[in-house]
Amino acid sequence: MEREESVSGMACIAIPVPIRPSGPGTPPTALTAVSAALPIADFARLRGPLTEALRREVAGLG
Repeated sequence: MEREESVSGMACIAIPVPIRPSGPGTPPTALTAVSAALPIADFARLRGPLTEALRREVAGLG
């Protein structure tokens, strides 16, 4: 999560996309993420639902 670090007036939420390298017992790693940006004015209200929606999307990738 970041607030106005890249763009003034915007916030961003990102969820890592875990991938499992080959080999049993190898822990997952993240090489990419799914993210969404929104105006800072909407951030407090939408942060929770947006985070959960991104988590569901990432879970559906596996």
